[in-house]
Amino acid sequence: MPTHGRQPLRNKRHSGPCAVAGCQGVARWLPRSPYCLKHRQRQYRVGHPTMYVPTVTDLKKYRAPVQRALSRHFDSPTMRWALRALERDLLNYRATNGYGYEVWTEARMQALKASEVKPLVLLQRLCECYALYREEGHRLFPTPKTWFAWLARRILTTPRRCIVPTTSGATQLKACGQVIEDVLGRFARATLMRMDKDEAERLEFRKSCEALASTR
Repeated sequence: MPTHGRQPLRNKRHSGPCAVAGCQGVARWLPRSPYCLKHRQRQYRVGHPTMYVPTVTDLKKYRAPVQRALSRHFDSPTMRWALRALERDLLNYRATNGYGYEVWTEARMQALKASEVKPLVLLQRLCECYALYREEGHRLFPTPKTWFAWLARRILTTPRRCIVPTTSGATQLKACGQVIEDVLGRFARATLMRMDKDEAERLEFRKSCEALASTR
């Protein structure tokens, strides 16, 4: 007997091998996701199923030069502008259109402000992240989404108290990272250029001292 009206939706899900080369897992959510459970969760969290996620340890080699540059130019107009922008536009960020990612970013920034982390510590971490991206970004981050998501996670985990929910995904973190880029990206890149200039001046001064010592 024929039926009329809408037919019930059929479950189109099927299984297959994971799309990651060398993985023996089974992708059980085809065609929605071509990855096994492990790589699907990693894709959701960091934006890529196999990328290496840099840790705080990877930022250590940039800590001393960034700290030296920020201390040397602490009274500069650029530094004063960055501190104001950090307080006004980042820590006091407000959702303008009510989108979900804006509300999420606002909640994370309020939690970051409530953690009472020092602004200079945040700028230090920011510049360390941009220094890593400048040197190894082309190798570590396969897409802009992975870079922005990682940047947001590193800034939000600067306080000892974790303020990033365990269910946070790369899409939410990417939106937060883009806000950080819009507010302080120019300052971070300018600081790296200043670091290069300071290092060149330091090397020139050292050569001059060595040349003077050799003439005595």
